[in-house]
Amino acid sequence: MNLKNTLMLKTFGMFLIGPGLFLVYFPYRIIMKAGKELGPHNALSYPAIFFWLSGAYLIFGSIRSFIFEGKGTPAPWDAPKELVKHRVYKMNRNPMYTGVLMFMLGTYVWSQVFSLLLYLLAFWLLFHLGVLLYEEPTLKKKFGQPYLYYLKSTNRWLPKLK
Repeated sequence: MNLKNTLMLKTFGMFLIGPGLFLVYFPYRIIMKAGKELGPHNALSYPAIFFWLSGAYLIFGSIRSFIFEGKGTPAPWDAPKELVKHRVYKMNRNPMYTGVLMFMLGTYVWSQVFSLLLYLLAFWLLFHLGVLLYEEPTLKKKFGQPYLYYLKSTNRWLPKLK
């Protein structure tokens, strides 16, 4: 099996465990605990589809970049060997996290269960602290000057307006 196939297989397994639990299973449990149905609740539910599709685009675009550009996976124990800064990583430095948050926002909009908004905010805080305290310092050490340039040229969360 070649390197790219191995990386895709590892990523798929990790994806089932992490996002599978946090984007599907736990939100489903929160919705059921709130006593809501899974279907749309009114016309305001339908914009959720935009958030789900946008989130999925960013998540899968990030995974693709990690495998093909970075020669690694999203898992910290098998992180990319090369600096990933093209495609969705040109938009912001954390498109995978942004995609996860957009997907969560879609689930909140669809279900209109307030607890899911709190769930999303808790994840954003965890992601933000992880980026500030671990990821950025680690990437500065690992990639040096190219990463410092990338920090200056790309926003952490929102796309840069030109």
